[in-house]
Amino acid sequence: MVLMLEAKKLLVEALLEVPEDQYIIMRYIVETYGSYDEQTVREIIRQVRPEEEETMMSQFAQDIISKGKPQWLQEGRQEEAVHTLLRLLQKKLGSNIPNWVGKKLEVAALEEIEAWTDRVLDAQSLDGVFSDKK
Repeated sequence: MVLMLEAKKLLVEALLEVPEDQYIIMRYIVETYGSYDEQTVREIIRQVRPEEEETMMSQFAQDIISKGKPQWLQEGRQEEAVHTLLRLLQKKLGSNIPNWVGKKLEVAALEEIEAWTDRVLDAQSLDGVFSDKK
């Protein structure tokens, strides 16, 4: 919590020194770190450019809420999920993971990967992890 407050303070100080379009910087920070909620973003904007609070918040709502998370963030979550599943499989079933597993993971949706990860604890084999049974 202390680090978050310090980071917010440093962000406000940096934004005060930026001459023009702070919206782009704020958007990048919110999308990248995602730990700033609406209230925090509003507080930062009020400290830097209070006259633009409503305009910037309206733009955030349009850009971030309507578009959802950026594609690269989704891809990063998917890569991490694949990495986690492979590590768990290696721990549970040994390091000899067949090639078909990697190929299956390359084309799988994040939700599938998460479901398979949940099954690792109870499964006794790869078939138990990747079966279509829920």
